[in-house]
Amino acid sequence: MVGLPRMAPGNRIALSWEASVKRVVVSVAVVICTVVFGAASAGATASGTWRSQHVPRPPGHIGYLNSVSCWSAGSCIAVGTSFNNGVQYTMAEHWDRSGWTLQSTPSLGGPVATLTSVSCTSATNCMAIGGYTGAGTSGPHSLAEHWNGAAWAVQSIPEPAGGTELGLDSVSCGSPTSCTAVGAYASSGSPVLVAAHWDGTNWTLQRMPFVRFALGAPSSVSCPTARSCVAVGSYNDSKLFAERWNGSRWAFQEIPTPAGQYFQLNSVSCAQPQNCLAVGGAFNGPQPVGSIVARATATGWVLEKDAAPAQTVLLGVSCASDRSCTAVGENAADPVLFHTGVAESWNGTSWAMQALPVPQPDTRGASLSGASCATATACTAVGVYGHPGDRPLADRKG
Repeated sequence: MVGLPRMAPGNRIALSWEASVKRVVVSVAVVICTVVFGAASAGATASGTWRSQHVPRPPGHIGYLNSVSCWSAGSCIAVGTSFNNGVQYTMAEHWDRSGWTLQSTPSLGGPVATLTSVSCTSATNCMAIGGYTGAGTSGPHSLAEHWNGAAWAVQSIPEPAGGTELGLDSVSCGSPTSCTAVGAYASSGSPVLVAAHWDGTNWTLQRMPFVRFALGAPSSVSCPTARSCVAVGSYNDSKLFAERWNGSRWAFQEIPTPAGQYFQLNSVSCAQPQNCLAVGGAFNGPQPVGSIVARATATGWVLEKDAAPAQTVLLGVSCASDRSCTAVGENAADPVLFHTGVAESWNGTSWAMQALPVPQPDTRGASLSGASCATATACTAVGVYGHPGDRPLADRKG
């Protein structure tokens, strides 16, 4: 298999200037891979057994899942992209204890459309964020779709005044009537960090403070309440940062960064307003070097050591509580497989690797890009399976 630089988990649409600041590498192959697992014990691996599941896709399509949100231990929605005859479509799937089911998403009439992030507060309220290029239009546009329990509907997000190419990468809903998406737009060739807030009826834009003349963008956001959000990202290839929303304004925070190499935070999860965990990776040029875990404390952010092996990049994290988090990603140490899926858990004291199931015959390689834990023992992770390019894979544990 061959790797390519991607702007964020899932080969999502990105602004042109983002290519210089986001360096995660994943497989070109695009097949759905969904993993469901329980919380790990304090030992070296998680207990329990993984079981394969079938994940449907539109007939004749290939595709991948970027993000998943579970509002209960028995119900989740995942979003991503499917491909057919050179056209890229949005894709959504619902999981309950009977299995995965495709959901119909609106057609935007353009050549490219993708959903990169989803957040659900109940069976009748999910918000998904993504991007599209419309027929006859230039540049990418942000996309929001809302699930009301019966159908997905496109919502209008305002374009920034004096800006172009608004790109929103992640969304989190702190309540049924409060969702926040984060990203950036281009202004005079430079990125301007922005949040978009949904109040249950309309979207409004909020500008985020940022380092002057820096190149970067937030990659993930987590809102544990309607008035508390934390977003994380990287800038200038080597610096990590967070933005914190207190209900009235955003505040910029530096996150410690080791000297040398390139660094990127890909995902953040806040079990409580002051208890957040962010994950990502370190790179030597395009080559993954190792994972990064940053934890928010009462006085700031600290880096901590996790259990993942070298050449691992963590792409998703979800914390059911301050003593139960699951992080997922990919490892590029095996040149034959190119990438293998990685999962590890935090029990409040230490990290432990989770053993993933043996791949089915004639399949190899995986990347897990998103996770959602409804409880400490019920988590779902989604991503892309490496080979072959048209066979979906799903595993469940718990």
